[in-house]
Amino acid sequence: MKKYLIIVGALCGFLAYTNPGMEEFSTFARSESQAMIRDEVGDTAIGRAVAEFGSSLAGDLADDVTSRKNYVLFSTYAIGDDEPAWRFLGIAGRFVQLDKPDGSTNAD
Repeated sequence: MKKYLIIVGALCGFLAYTNPGMEEFSTFARSESQAMIRDEVGDTAIGRAVAEFGSSLAGDLADDVTSRKNYVLFSTYAIGDDEPAWRFLGIAGRFVQLDKPDGSTNAD
């Protein structure tokens, strides 16, 4: 029993330590938006420039339009005020998309 408590304690400590903050989410938002923009406009020189500019803007604005709920072991992020277009789970230094703007989930 003691061994299980040590394992659970170590796992909880790891998750708490690697719980991503807003700075990590801003970096994530920047890279994800760059990929989304590049998919839309194409991988040309102009497309790359537009994607770089758009992703930089998205990363800078992520703090202003994103709300974070910190649950110590993980965090949830919602982009938008009233009805978030995107929702993400941040856990173990990673981000998992939960909801998309069209209402579908990542599991669809």
